[in-house]
Amino acid sequence: MDASDEEKREAEERDRQERIERQERQQKAAEEFVLALNARLREAYQEGADTAVDRADRNAWNARSITLYLVVLGVVAMPVIAMVTSLDPQAFGSYIAPVTGIAGTVVGYWFGALSRPGSHNTDAQ
Repeated sequence: MDASDEEKREAEERDRQERIERQERQQKAAEEFVLALNARLREAYQEGADTAVDRADRNAWNARSITLYLVVLGVVAMPVIAMVTSLDPQAFGSYIAPVTGIAGTVVGYWFGALSRPGSHNTDAQ
């Protein structure tokens, strides 16, 4: 009976060892899965953040460009309109002064925004 009890204990010990090894493998697989999942989530978040920043930069670029074009159009069109309507030069000066002031502000902001450290993507501009 000693041999049978000893065989039984050995079988139980083998089962226990196999169960421990299986649990360790499962634990390791779960840890690897969590690491891979976290890495993929980090990549997805970074891709989304990069896309949002790129879109915001494009929108800012478009807004500045449209504003600059409109101001330049105003500065260029004002003298033509003044000549066609035979506007008094004194009155023309009072009309064109605010437009050129706004043009200077817009151009200063536009070029200043490119050199500010908060600007994300200056080479696309």
